[in-house]
Amino acid sequence: QPAAAVNRAQAATLFSRAQQVAPVAYPGETGGILTAINGASVSVYTDQGLQTFNLAADSRFYRFDSDASLKSSSELTLYTHVRILGGGMDALYVEQTDPDQQVKTIEGAVSRVVAAQNKIWLWVGDNPVEVQYDSSLVVKKMDGTKLGLADLTVDSQVQVKEDAFRDKPLALEVIVKSAPVSKDGSGTVAAAGNGALSLKTAAGADETWTASSSLAVIGWDGRVLEGGLSGLKAGDAVTYTVKDSVLVSVKVTTAGSASVQGKFSNISDGILTVLAGNSLQSNYLSESVTLVIPGVEQPVLGDLYKDDQLELALDAGGKVTSIKVTNRSLSTLTGAEILSYSSDQKALTVKGTNGKLAALQLSDKTKFEMNGTTLNLATAAPLLRQGQRVTVGYSGSDAMLVRVVYQYTGSVVLLNTATKTLALSLDDGSSVTLPFDSLGVEWYGRSGTGVADIKNGMRVTALLDASQTKAAALRVNQNVQYKITTVDPAAKALSLQAADGSRTTVAAGSLVLKGTDGSALAFTGFASGQTVNVTYAGSTPTAISLVKVTYGKIAAASADSITLQEYGGSSQTLPLGSGFSIVKGGSAGSSAAALAAGDRVEVKKNADGAVVVTVNAGVAKTFWKVDAAAGQLLMRKSGVNDNDYRFAYTSSTLITAGGQPVAAESLKDGDSIVLYLFEGKLLEAAKA
Repeated sequence: QPAAAVNRAQAATLFSRAQQVAPVAYPGETGGILTAINGASVSVYTDQGLQTFNLAADSRFYRFDSDASLKSSSELTLYTHVRILGGGMDALYVEQTDPDQQVKTIEGAVSRVVAAQNKIWLWVGDNPVEVQYDSSLVVKKMDGTKLGLADLTVDSQVQVKEDAFRDKPLALEVIVKSAPVSKDGSGTVAAAGNGALSLKTAAGADETWTASSSLAVIGWDGRVLEGGLSGLKAGDAVTYTVKDSVLVSVKVTTAGSASVQGKFSNISDGILTVLAGNSLQSNYLSESVTLVIPGVEQPVLGDLYKDDQLELALDAGGKVTSIKVTNRSLSTLTGAEILSYSSDQKALTVKGTNGKLAALQLSDKTKFEMNGTTLNLATAAPLLRQGQRVTVGYSGSDAMLVRVVYQYTGSVVLLNTATKTLALSLDDGSSVTLPFDSLGVEWYGRSGTGVADIKNGMRVTALLDASQTKAAALRVNQNVQYKITTVDPAAKALSLQAADGSRTTVAAGSLVLKGTDGSALAFTGFASGQTVNVTYAGSTPTAISLVKVTYGKIAAASADSITLQEYGGSSQTLPLGSGFSIVKGGSAGSSAAALAAGDRVEVKKNADGAVVVTVNAGVAKTFWKVDAAAGQLLMRKSGVNDNDYRFAYTSSTLITAGGQPVAAESLKDGDSIVLYLFEGKLLEAAKA
């Protein structure tokens, strides 16, 4: 007598075990190995061979481990034992009676396929192995993409699933793990050089190919690019040919960033003209064109001189996106004293704080600034009086910049309240010593600060009094790190959120904008979700810099570096540097011993430039199914109020099992899975 009520699953288990001891055949009952099932039929391999039964709309499906009827026949596991009840060739009841697939796996390299004999020969180690198959054989890639027998090329690395229930086993499935590839394709260059090309194909897949030693790269204009792959730029649209997994040809169809070199001629009506070789070339300027002139801060197009040697980058439409002056060598004198100025000759003589004299020629091309305002020569001339302090930038004897000094920015070397003396080390390597009567201190995010809070080595901006001889106030320079929440292109403004949740909006139109490598960046380079550092002088923002954030899996960690397998990228070793921190389980520490191989992490530098490694523990879930149409992975709910069970995934989302990439379709209902989300985006789903 059972001690408690016996449910359907338990009863099925009891009968199944009893059948193993005393087999009993009932009318309308068939037992065997499930080999195929769809909405219309189910096939099983029995002692009498392969049998196929019809399915009806009211056919019921069960598993040994559940008392509830299954929603779909697809929830049954192929190649497991099943029991079928019905009448004739109709299956009204199908139950999977155990979890074990009656298959074995062989891994090896394809030697040859003999289609006439339905044979595949593999090399398994040093031994040839024969594999038989029939018309039901499935050939596919690791991601589930269907292939044909013709795709089983010599030396392809494959995994063969072979049945273990026939007297003469047949291959059920061949999964191609890797194969020599020969194909033609098109895509967009992601990176090129060092003998390899990485690109995103027209279908959206990421590919990397090793280049042939005889590879010729043809540019968009039909010429062979000097330097081969290194002549390609990120964003270039290309067609390419791969033979036996080696890149043999590349042709640029549209330059993502074509390069032109030439001498500056003129700018008129938004058109830039340069002398390239022996001919003039004209191109429209893009709305977000950037300009870099060595030694000139925040240059404008009017700062270009005739015969300046320019390097231009063009977009796919031929518009100029960036201009770089390559032949100027700019010298700077900071805080120089004006000795004389001749308005007739437009000649300015100055003496630097280091005693150096410079006689400079001014022109309408000379840029004049005062308190951040740009002036023309006529307006600036009255300011060029003897004794006035200015910062001058010059090339040869030509003055490029004259800035009336109203402040100095540098690192504090000395701050003596007894002698009322401030000494700064300036960015150009010079130094300046300023007396002061009293000093107000402005520090972003802090109130009640004073001179006692200023320490040697701190970076500050010292504002001068009207005489330009004394320091009147100090603005502490510091970086504050934010996440961009929204971008306003019309106002050129960024809405930002700090780590503590506080929010602010910064107008970026007049600020210095920099990319992750410190180079000039157009406002269009900012996007919501990015991390940025805003540089403040006191409470005034002066610059915005993008912060590089890397996500990946730790392959190895030492006391001073980590080796990271970046999601969607390659393996790289990153030095930790000084002052680094490791954030794990919500606690911050300063020892890399807290890291372990397999940790999923975010790596970035904080506002002070120190490396921060944050470990992502992942979210443990129970897998339910894939909603391919919606591009989502669905998890089993932990309760009626659990609404966090749908997770969007893309072709770049890494799906792994045992540390190896697998297709999302290989996940099964009930699988334990850990989801790794970064900034709300699913980057990896790992089957436990």
